[in-house]
Amino acid sequence: MARGRTPRNRDEAVVAVFRALADVSRCRIVDLLREAGEMRVGDLAEAFDMSLNGVSKHIKILESAGLVERRRKGTTHFMSVRWEGLA
Repeated sequence: MARGRTPRNRDEAVVAVFRALADVSRCRIVDLLREAGEMRVGDLAEAFDMSLNGVSKHIKILESAGLVERRRKGTTHFMSVRWEGLA
């Protein structure tokens, strides 16, 4: 077990992952990022015909669960799957 991770913390992390993936839109976001490797947040919004605000709320939940990560370049935000979050 990783340092600092008690069984309870690990259980809570697993629950957070399942809660994040319980929504169809979030599952689709993770799947699209898995296929693309990395995408701009704006491109994700367009792919799902969703507002930038709407997709950002889903991304925040996925980030909190440790499933995706953000890379910033200037004002542009790029998202990708965080594979460690699925392990």
